[in-house]
Amino acid sequence: MSNVIFEAGQYSKQIDECISKVGQIYLENKFIEENDLLLEDIKKVSENDRIKVVFIGQYSAGKSSIISALTNNKDIKIDADIATSEAADYSWGAVNLTDTPGLYTENTEHDERTKEAIKVSDLMVYCITSDLFNQYTLDDFKRLAYDMKFKDKMFLVINKMSKEAGEYDELTKNYTITLNKSLDSHNIDEFEHCFIDAKDYREGVEDNDKELIEYSKFEILINKLNDFIKRKGQLGKLDTPIVVIKNSIDNVLLKLVEDGKNKNYLIVLNRMSKRVSAQRHKAKNDAYSIMRAELNRIVDKGYEISQKIGVEEVDFSENDLNELIEDVCNNINVQLQESVEENINELNEQVKDVLESEPAQHFMNDVEASSKGGFNIFKSKEKKNSKIQFDALNDIVSKISNGTVKLATNGASKGANVLFKSTDAAGSTVHKSVTAIGKKLGVKFKPWQAVNISKNIANVAEMAGPALAVFSFIYDVKKTIDEEARLNKIKTAQYEYKQSFINIRDELEKQYSDEVNNYLNVFTETCEMIDKEINNISNDKKNKSEASMELQKQKEILSSIQDKIYKR
Repeated sequence: MSNVIFEAGQYSKQIDECISKVGQIYLENKFIEENDLLLEDIKKVSENDRIKVVFIGQYSAGKSSIISALTNNKDIKIDADIATSEAADYSWGAVNLTDTPGLYTENTEHDERTKEAIKVSDLMVYCITSDLFNQYTLDDFKRLAYDMKFKDKMFLVINKMSKEAGEYDELTKNYTITLNKSLDSHNIDEFEHCFIDAKDYREGVEDNDKELIEYSKFEILINKLNDFIKRKGQLGKLDTPIVVIKNSIDNVLLKLVEDGKNKNYLIVLNRMSKRVSAQRHKAKNDAYSIMRAELNRIVDKGYEISQKIGVEEVDFSENDLNELIEDVCNNINVQLQESVEENINELNEQVKDVLESEPAQHFMNDVEASSKGGFNIFKSKEKKNSKIQFDALNDIVSKISNGTVKLATNGASKGANVLFKSTDAAGSTVHKSVTAIGKKLGVKFKPWQAVNISKNIANVAEMAGPALAVFSFIYDVKKTIDEEARLNKIKTAQYEYKQSFINIRDELEKQYSDEVNNYLNVFTETCEMIDKEINNISNDKKNKSEASMELQKQKEILSSIQDKIYKR
């Protein structure tokens, strides 16, 4: 522990030196308000000595239940649906536990509140259920852990273990194998983690049921979380002011390059980038919402039938399963094709809106003023820059909407305008690409014909004989004298049958996800095209600005401290 305290003191001193240097640069360049805001934010962070642990993850993963169990706070709202709409803090000894809205609730405000909570967190507890990662939570977990480099401040909790039949040790062993496969080249042992059931623990405490408390494994979580906070908390708190300073530097770097014509041009590009990015987010949510709602019908049917095994006769054939899958996929196909068309049309409208904004008109007026005498005589550096920027914007607009940017012909007072027709978008690069994907996702797309899915359907049919022929099954089970063994045999059959439906759902989801990702890549490539133009301008100005170079240097120092804190 003494070594940790020594490192914390050393890094804290380096952070203070960065704050001082950044403040000096701000004042020398007349960024008075930015300096005051930075000092105010740092003061707020330093005044909060309590370690802040934020609980995140998909809704209904049990974040509120876990916090309620840890704090013994029975007033925390717990629901099978979305129980938390705002980030809320709860005290746990010397630690603040922050409950957040779930991710992927199709409510962008919830996602934003969760992101804000993550920004000011010292440590994170990522919650999933015994269903483990799905396509959405896995992407989010990897992004936080590896892209945003939060891996060393994340604790993974797998909740609701009692949903599944089987021995705890065997389940955790199987889940660990599955989780490692999901993480590809990474491993679950890179993270502190725990398998629990918070609901069982809360009920065990209320009923004074020691056996249920022990079965929940929740006390293991308490011990592991305590140890995690002790080991990571002190250094984790140093990460929070670093994030605050780096965000402040980024804001000032943008202001350093926003001058004259570049300012309006950057505003237009930034707005367009945000609109395209937001439309991509909506397109993704729309697509996965459609997939999730329909594919869950397959899992629901598996749950329904599995519960009848060993209890009553079940009439569900391979043909029934094939009909269910085909109906689910056809519904997804139709809805996805409609969603693709809707989102590309909305994107076109978003671009029109940006180009009709005041900053866009100011930029076009400036370009027109620089082009007096015709575009063919751009001789000065300023005129060449205007021509390059104008052409770059035209290329972006043409790619997205097939619209044309046109300078005003009757004086600068009315500014430039953009020519659009309702049919123009059909000829754009984005629209052609998306339409091609939309057709593939149409009614002719038959993902259930993939080899792995067909194999899983065959497995269901193969299992259906012994599992669903209830009389022979019960007869076989009755030969087992031991009651516990008999029940275990039923539970195992139920679990394996249910899992086969989950496997089919997962394989179908993978087939659809591959195509949907191709669709989303069109939006991503457009964002990259815009961002490349933003970077061209920003980098050019930054290279010439001593203040920018000094601030970039301080960012590098802060990033280096972060690497040392978590030994990345």
